[in-house]
Amino acid sequence: MVVASRLDFDDLPWFAARPRAAAAWLDIYRLELESFAGRLRELAALLAASERDGIRRLRSPDDRRRTTIARGAALHILGAYLRVPAEAVPLRRDRRGRPYLAVNGGAPCLHVSTARAGAVSALAVSGAGPVGIDVETVADRRFSERVVPVMLSTPERAALSDVARRQRPNWLARTWVRKEALLKADGSGLSLDPATIDAAPVACSASAEEPAFAWEAARVPGWSLREMAMAEPWVGAVAVCGAPPVLTTTELVADR
Repeated sequence: MVVASRLDFDDLPWFAARPRAAAAWLDIYRLELESFAGRLRELAALLAASERDGIRRLRSPDDRRRTTIARGAALHILGAYLRVPAEAVPLRRDRRGRPYLAVNGGAPCLHVSTARAGAVSALAVSGAGPVGIDVETVADRRFSERVVPVMLSTPERAALSDVARRQRPNWLARTWVRKEALLKADGSGLSLDPATIDAAPVACSASAEEPAFAWEAARVPGWSLREMAMAEPWVGAVAVCGAPPVLTTTELVADR
């Protein structure tokens, strides 16, 4: 089941605490970051000084602003789940950089994954186990055929030949977010060669521009994978450990 909705940023506490129909659940939040520009100072204040220092080193003013908003919003969201102030959210990162929430002496209580591409960010909060999410823009120059040797497995290279040339940037971007979601969920990140994973869309030529937004068993055993419906030029995917959970997708808005 998928429920897509819009939610005011300040209504998160009741939404996060709502009754669950199933033990295995997954909430995905999407944010149009520029719509939160008026809350920049408020969200920046939630970040640790070391994190703000790191953001200041980013070259682009847009990157600095959007990263601040995305990270501050993530703390605000997670605080609603833990019922603590955003500044008190125990967000940690493991040795490979994967974020998680730690309570009770460091044991993960919820599973978390974050992603940002340009002016859009996404946050996945899972009560079903490890999760990975990724978003990218098709316009990103990485998704040219120059990346094929380092990104695609041998079967994926063969599949690419069946994709119309005008559709290939879209297909490559979709393939990448699927791989990255799996790598994030597994905790491997880019320590694992992406070309060793088969994750390309199955129906290449017929649906290169029209993905079916449904859970599928990933070709990596033990994982479920789903592409996300996003406005052009963005594409996204999420991966979870085990069977598909009950999914709720919410667009957060700064004001009603």
